[in-house]
Amino acid sequence: MLKESSEEGDTIMIPWTNVAIVPLHSVEAGERYKACRVAYLLGNTPVIGFILPDMQPVANEDKPTVVVHGIIGGIPVPFHLPNADPCKDSGIKCPLKKKSTYIYSATLPVLPIYPKIKVDVKWELKSSTGKDFFCIQISALLE
Repeated sequence: MLKESSEEGDTIMIPWTNVAIVPLHSVEAGERYKACRVAYLLGNTPVIGFILPDMQPVANEDKPTVVVHGIIGGIPVPFHLPNADPCKDSGIKCPLKKKSTYIYSATLPVLPIYPKIKVDVKWELKSSTGKDFFCIQISALLE
């Protein structure tokens, strides 16, 4: 499930679907949980479509990073990604440019040592200055 805030700030639950076409919506920097309005699951890989609109605070971003946390009891716990550099093996060509469309995909491994619990996974693509290009929260059941 993908959690996303509406314009009023309410949380909406959107189920993951296996789809071939991903409609894209603009992503505004710094807007938590509503920035990315499109995500789907392809196998075990979340695929997120986003457009960097003209109002993004950077002209060209050549060193973005990916940060993933599991929110357990309200506390963010870091998840290790095998590839935290979205410019490599994630479908994104860097530098990121304004008004450009990108499709980001990555695999989040669930290790056997993780507890079998329900967890919200907070997934962020950040600029080199730490600002969010997108931030989504996915409700997941670790099994």
